[in-house]
Amino acid sequence: MNTTLFKLTALAVAIGLSGCKADLESTDIQEGEKLTPNEILHKSSGSLFSRSQRVIEKGGNDEGSDNNVSEVTYYYVIDKATADSEHAALTYPVTGLSLGGQAPISVTFVQEVTNTCYDDTVIEYFDSYNECVAAGEYINDVGEVITISAEPTDVTGQGKFQYQLFETFSEDSNSNIGMNAPLSEQPGIFINGTEIRPTFTLSDQDWVKKFRAVLNVGGLEYEYVASTVARNPVIENVPDFLGRDVLNRRPGRTVQKIMTFSGFNTQAPVQIIKSTGDEYRVDYQIGRDGELIEYTGQPVSIRQGVEFSLFFTTPEDAYDVTYETQVIVGEITPALDEHGNPIKDDDTTTDNTQQDTLVLHNYASDYVPGATDQALFPPVKSVTSADSITVRGMSYINMDQAEFSTQEEINLTEVVLELVDSDGEPISGIDAIVLSGDDLVESPDDFRTVEIEGQEMVLKAYRWQTPVPLIQARNDYSIRSKTDLQGPKESISEPSYLTVDKLADIPFYPATSAVSYFKNLNDITVDNRTPENPILLMSDVSDLSGKGQGIVWKFPLTASGRLSCAANVASDIHGIQFNHQLPQIGGVFVAGRTWKLGHFDDSELNGNLTAIEPKISNSHVASRYPSHMAFDATGQLLYISNQSKWDFSLKDQKFVGSQLFKFPSDGAYSRSNGGHHVNNSSRGSWNGGVAKETNSTGDANKELNNGFSLDVYTIGRVDEEGNDQVEEFILSLDGKENGFQGGDQNRGNTGEVLLRSIQLPEGIENPDNVVMSSLDPEKTHIQITLVDADNGNAPIALHRANSIAVDDARGYAYIGVPESSDDNKADVIWKIDLAHIQDRSVREWPATQLASNEGLDAESPMLMGRISSFAMEGGLDYILATDKEQGGVFAIDPISGDRVWVFKTPRVEPASVCQ
Repeated sequence: MNTTLFKLTALAVAIGLSGCKADLESTDIQEGEKLTPNEILHKSSGSLFSRSQRVIEKGGNDEGSDNNVSEVTYYYVIDKATADSEHAALTYPVTGLSLGGQAPISVTFVQEVTNTCYDDTVIEYFDSYNECVAAGEYINDVGEVITISAEPTDVTGQGKFQYQLFETFSEDSNSNIGMNAPLSEQPGIFINGTEIRPTFTLSDQDWVKKFRAVLNVGGLEYEYVASTVARNPVIENVPDFLGRDVLNRRPGRTVQKIMTFSGFNTQAPVQIIKSTGDEYRVDYQIGRDGELIEYTGQPVSIRQGVEFSLFFTTPEDAYDVTYETQVIVGEITPALDEHGNPIKDDDTTTDNTQQDTLVLHNYASDYVPGATDQALFPPVKSVTSADSITVRGMSYINMDQAEFSTQEEINLTEVVLELVDSDGEPISGIDAIVLSGDDLVESPDDFRTVEIEGQEMVLKAYRWQTPVPLIQARNDYSIRSKTDLQGPKESISEPSYLTVDKLADIPFYPATSAVSYFKNLNDITVDNRTPENPILLMSDVSDLSGKGQGIVWKFPLTASGRLSCAANVASDIHGIQFNHQLPQIGGVFVAGRTWKLGHFDDSELNGNLTAIEPKISNSHVASRYPSHMAFDATGQLLYISNQSKWDFSLKDQKFVGSQLFKFPSDGAYSRSNGGHHVNNSSRGSWNGGVAKETNSTGDANKELNNGFSLDVYTIGRVDEEGNDQVEEFILSLDGKENGFQGGDQNRGNTGEVLLRSIQLPEGIENPDNVVMSSLDPEKTHIQITLVDADNGNAPIALHRANSIAVDDARGYAYIGVPESSDDNKADVIWKIDLAHIQDRSVREWPATQLASNEGLDAESPMLMGRISSFAMEGGLDYILATDKEQGGVFAIDPISGDRVWVFKTPRVEPASVCQ
């Protein structure tokens, strides 16, 4: 056993107990024969395991005595573990073996140690393990005398503890090193560069238990402990989780329903009952990128927080047929003891299921299909305190209509919005809103050309908007449209729905957000891989998850969306960005002050809070103090708002940095694989720096760069040869007063901010680095002055501006200014015309106020506070704005300036979140 005297120097504490990798070589190959590895370093993040110690014999207090040093052993423990799942500890690659050397690995033993002196809930009543063994019993906190189990129960060989081996990527050799081996409890071997993953695999009868295992790695023994929590099969109630029924669907088409369940910690079974037999097909998918599998009658199991999708496909010729499907989620729980074992002769059960039914009706053969309607603003569900809201949408001719008739052209004739009840029926006494004629504006940019039976046909699209009254607490509006498609019946679309709640007081929203809390909401991005169910992801510097200093939150933009913790981070987290150009990469990229640049994959965003450090392998030369980010048009180059390193390193002087990747076409990206991104040290003297505000004089004075936010503006064009080309510009916000080494007073953005435009040179995204290496970051940018077009072109001061977003489609940018230097209440969002961005000689751009707090009283729930970031991406046609002060996310219409809360958290800080 690794028994160590509790006598550690300061250096040993700093290195040994921190779990950090330090600066070890990737393999540390020994020249002479050496078959015992160096001490295995365990990662302090990425798993729920943490390092702990057990006092075997407590030292005395006699001055000068040899018995004053306590004897302790160290082990790695996972607290609050679920029983019916795997839990793996993570290590850094093995080092120290000789070239070509192999070393043995084996499981020494596995024990159940519940209620023994190895149980931390027992030994906490004693000063040491030996004292606990000698006592044999103790009095607990409620005065009960508890007898201690004398010996652990040996469970070796039952599969409860195993190990797995993984290759790792070496930046030194630019290749994989180490070896792979599947989960096993049998003796094996390993080599240099191997990552070892000790793993507990527990069953549904292992709740409220303690397990202890010892793994022998090349003669060195490591102890692991797992402590499981109580079983909880209760799923948080989600009414109507299948959403509205689907009526008048074309036969043969697939309907997708997406859902997420929370509250439980077991594996919840999902049972699907098809009331009309096997005439139609149901497939399921676990996770956003999971395999599509046909449901064959056996229940499937899901975890809390993991997206679950069902796909319903009917036969091609099944006209005028109704299909009814019942979905049951959860279990009928029998009488169980605390460990999950059935209680003998107790037949009682508890119904922990939730049920919903989907009715899917295929239209009749004489049905005339209608257009497709989509609300562009506001989101599908939101809240405001206003008496009305501008609803903006688009209706477009679809393939069902094109294939129905030989009509050369199909036109939209009418859009109708109606206030409806929960069943979708119009509320009596409320007039419908009817749009027609000039209200329906053709949108050629959204037209599609398709081929129908050898003939080309243009499918038109129309945009429309209208003010809509909000006359009750919950306002459900249906949207339907009519077209001139000829047939035996009128062409009317099936309704789509929009909910806008109206509340005079909005302490939080929706109701499920009452248990959430944003501490320092910094950035937001959109995962739109499923367009009908986009996921918002937010970064929050917060220590409230119980472990770590940062939280990634997620929120599905659906009618039943619920705010939840997707992941937590051991240190801080600031910027967050999804790669829309290459969505197959998945996950999300993040920026932090400690590890600079990182990536979560999809499996790490499922609500298992592991306090991970998500840094990519070359982040040691990534941007310093990064925040907001944006990918270029190729998805291979990530631009990053940057601040200078606090101790002043000249190569880190930039306010816009970048990271170049080499993403594979199959999307098989891993942050640990250095072959998928380019080391910034090879990208010129500024380590991938794109823009630098200081010159040689400022550098000599050690003046610091302070970048706060950026976005990329892409202009598409067709060259003389008919090829699609793009021009790209970065719009960046950086501090005017930067400070100097040792006195950077504006890192927190407390003064005036400058807007700069950066035209990106062609070829900057190429991995040969020729363009980047020759870039002069002092000359790439120009400073832009904004003037108020509605106020005699008066100059606009961007005081504490911390957020910018670009609207590529309309040619505008938006900047949030939380206050001016002389008016702390003047929160304003400026809308900037980018018509002159290609002309570097024009450095004065017009802007108008899109939204502000003007006209709102001090108690209004719609007041903007400290806007910390914007996003206008992922196919969403509105601005998402994170409000750090108010603790929520606004959706803001880029045309009318109307705003609604998408969600909002309470402003009273709780003891914890994500529990």
